[in-house]
Amino acid sequence: MFPSPRLSPLALAAAICLPGTVMAATVTSFGFDSGYADNAVFASDGIFLKDSSGATSDVVSLSTPGTNTMSVEQVGSADTGNGFLYDSGGTPAKYDVASPLETASSLGSHFLRTTTGLTGSFVTSAAVFRFDFAGGVAAVSGELWDIDGNTSQGSEAWRVVVILSGGGTVEALSPVGTNNKDTTSLDGQSWRFSFARAGNEIEALDFHFVGSKTTGIGAAFDNLTITQVPLPTGALLLGGALIGLVGLRRRLA
Repeated sequence: MFPSPRLSPLALAAAICLPGTVMAATVTSFGFDSGYADNAVFASDGIFLKDSSGATSDVVSLSTPGTNTMSVEQVGSADTGNGFLYDSGGTPAKYDVASPLETASSLGSHFLRTTTGLTGSFVTSAAVFRFDFAGGVAAVSGELWDIDGNTSQGSEAWRVVVILSGGGTVEALSPVGTNNKDTTSLDGQSWRFSFARAGNEIEALDFHFVGSKTTGIGAAFDNLTITQVPLPTGALLLGGALIGLVGLRRRLA
C-alpha cells in the first residue's frame, strides 16, 4: 500500500479551488427620488445614502468637511431661498427646474444640494462635500447642476477629485460659468462626470468649488451611479479553503 502524499495547506486549497467565473459587477444608482422628503438634512457626517429603490446603502456615505450641510431638495418646490434659480426673468420664476435645453438626463423629483448659499473663497479650503465608498468602487458617475455665474459676482466652476486606494488622485473640472443668461454656462443644465478603474480602487469623491465668486455659491447634485466588482468565485473558494485548513491544523496539533 502506497503512503498517502502530504499536501501543504496552500496546495490542498488550490486543489479544492476549482476554476470559477467572475461574478457580474453590481451597479447601483442614487437619485434621491425614493425614501427622502423635501428638506431632508444630512445633519452629521458619514450617513449612508438611500439607493433608487429607497433602500439604505452600506457603501456610499456623505460628509461635509466644511461647516456647511447638505440636504435633499424637491424639484420645483416653494423653497425659493435654496437650490438654484432657473430663468429668473420668467413669471413665475422657475426654482430648481431643468432648462428646456437639458436633454441628457433629468433632475427627477428630488436632488441633493447645499443647504444654504455658501460664502467666502473655497479655492484652497476643504471640499464642500464628499462621498465615501466603503470597500471601494470600480466606476462612478454623477451630475452637477446649474453651474453658472454672474458677471458682477464672478464665475462658477467645480473640481471633482477622485481619491484612489494607495493615495493617488484623479480629477475633472467642470465648465466655467460666467453669465446665467449664457446657455454655454449650463444655466439649469447638468455637467456629467465619469471615472472608471480596473478594480475597486475608488475610495472617495471630493467636490471643490474653484470659481471666482465669493457669495451665492451652491451646488445641485443628482444621478450618482457606482459600479462594484466582486471577487472571482475561485478566489472566494481559495480564501474559504485556507481558513478551513488553518482551523483543521490547529485541531490536529
